[in-house]
Amino acid sequence: MLRQWGKENLNRLGNEAGTGSGTPGRLKLKQQSIGIDVLAKFAEPFGVHPWQLLHADLGESRLSDDAYAIGARFDALPDGKKVAAYALIDHVLGLGLEGSTPLPS
Repeated sequence: MLRQWGKENLNRLGNEAGTGSGTPGRLKLKQQSIGIDVLAKFAEPFGVHPWQLLHADLGESRLSDDAYAIGARFDALPDGKKVAAYALIDHVLGLGLEGSTPLPS
């Protein structure tokens, strides 16, 4: 990571993540372990979820832009509307697929 990003960028990442400028370098040199709380802080500057930092391709999705757009609209719904929306979406998708996913409980 140090070779690829350079010391200045590692320091900047630490500052932007709020962990201190030396933390990314210590992690790179395996002088410090990382907890989920620190992983979450490092994910923020990159605009990704913490789990994506653990995946080799940074969690690049295989979902289409349309699927992301629908997901974003679903996420914006109030919680009370999500169950009904999910049921409708599941029903519509089930019309074209055998064995659609059951509703979450």
